[in-house]
Amino acid sequence: MPSHALEGALHNAARWKTIFDHAFDAMVQMDANGCIVGWNTQAERCFGWFRHEVMGLTLHELALPVDRHQGHLHRLAQFIQLESGREPPARVEIEGLHRTGHHFPMEMALSMVRTQEGIEFIALIRDVSERHRTESALRIAATAFQTLEGLVVTDVHQRILKVNDAFSQITGYAPHEAMGKKSAIFRPERQNEAAYHSLHQRLPIDRFWQGEVWDRRKSGARYPAWLRVTAVVNQHDQISHYVAAFVDSTQRHTPGG
Repeated sequence: MPSHALEGALHNAARWKTIFDHAFDAMVQMDANGCIVGWNTQAERCFGWFRHEVMGLTLHELALPVDRHQGHLHRLAQFIQLESGREPPARVEIEGLHRTGHHFPMEMALSMVRTQEGIEFIALIRDVSERHRTESALRIAATAFQTLEGLVVTDVHQRILKVNDAFSQITGYAPHEAMGKKSAIFRPERQNEAAYHSLHQRLPIDRFWQGEVWDRRKSGARYPAWLRVTAVVNQHDQISHYVAAFVDSTQRHTPGG
């Protein structure tokens, strides 16, 4: 091989090694038999196995639960047997197996390359546990939002960002009529002066306040409400939002209520 070609090949190899070792995702390089020939730093963090421990082993036996072995082998076979221009699904979500024995959800994108030495496989793998936790928390929050209590979410300037169905049922205001408006929760009427003085004094300190206030429906009718306001803080421990929950407490003010 001419010297300039050799230098180019060495340069490309060094560049590939840098990309491989510093990739954001776990990268696993396998030969045609599925045996590991490359294992980057993120793969070590993802699965708990060090590079020198995994060379020559197969990915499915090392890092996939037993019931996922056949599916992985089938995908490798698909790449080899498929006709030109056709590929199996580029990215799949499957269950991974950490060295400690715990299972975790991961995304894997598998690709095949042909080299002078033959076929190689590259697997890009990402632990998606945090994404699953976030999605689960959002589903729980969405379910909790559909409560019999009126709920209002505002920004730090008390402008309404979100309300639930119970808010509309209690106040008479449709969501689109409330969005972007300054929340009446923070605007005292004459009957509420003592309560709102307490709210504005204690909320920045305690990050929570509750008490009874008087509010007005869209019709103009006044009604008593039991109100709870919670301050939401950001990563810098600064208040970023408020969440207010309230119920119509009219029955408490009627004889026999």
